[in-house]
Parts: sequence; structure tokens; C-alpha cells
Amino acid sequence: MVLTYKQCIEKFNSDYGIKRAIRTGEIYQIERGIYSNQKHVSTLAILSTKYPDAIVTLDTAFYYHELTDVVPDKYYIATAESARKLRDTRIKQIFVKNAILDIGVTTMERGDAFFCIYDRERMLIELLRYKTSCRTTITRKFSGITEISLTS
Repeated sequence: MVLTYKQCIEKFNSDYGIKRAIRTGEIYQIERGIYSNQKHVSTLAILSTKYPDAIVTLDTAFYYHELTDVVPDKYYIATAESARKLRDTRIKQIFVKNAILDIGVTTMERGDAFFCIYDRERMLIELLRYKTSCRTTITRKFSGITEISLTS
């Protein structure tokens, strides 16, 4: 399980308790402010813990919905238009208007990660909205469409 610093403070009562748990091997520090009871954790689990309000979208969502077999080079996440810019080289942040941000959001479990992701119907809308910037070739069934090819 991946934990934030705040969750570790609640569990171990103090910063010293966290450091003692790291020394004894009870937990591992994965990166700054992120801890786990397992030594190796997926990047998706880290990102979903670090950015709990983020929603997986575009190329990454197409991949997790098995609509493409192309593994995205970055994790595409949607955040509110008022959210701060995230300075994480592993992600590509998409700012979405607050009025439509939560439409079509569902949760998914993948390995050790639980995360918010847009459902397949919302992804069809996103595909049409971002068709000029999508580089993914979608070759699996998508609501009756057998093949969509968007390459630039």
C-alpha cells in the first residue's frame, strides 16, 4: 500500500516513528512524501497517491481501457483549470473546465493502484476534442467502432 506523509504521521505518530519504520524495513520511502510497505511500487500507484484529484485521460486512459496497445510515454492526467501546474516529468497535465471535469469519471484498479479515470464514453468525447493532438492509434472496439486511426 502506498501512503502519503500525512498518512504515515497518523500511523506512526511522529516523524521519528516514520524514520524508525524505514530503518526496520516496515515501510520504504519511495520518493519525497511517498512511502510504501513494499519495496517496489508502480509509477501509477505513486502518481495516484501523490495526485488524488487527478483523472487519467487521453493516451493513458485509452491504454488502460485496452483501446490501444501503444504504451504512452507519459501519464496523461486531467485536473481542474484552476489547479496549480504540476512539476512532474512523468505526467502530461491537461487542464479541464470545472463544469465538465467530473463527467464520466470512474475508478479503476490496476495492480497496486486505485485511480480515477474517464469511462469509455467520455474517452470518445475526449478523442474528438483532442483529435489533432492525439498520436495514438486506436484499434480495438470502441462502442461499435472497429478502428480509429489518429496519427500525425
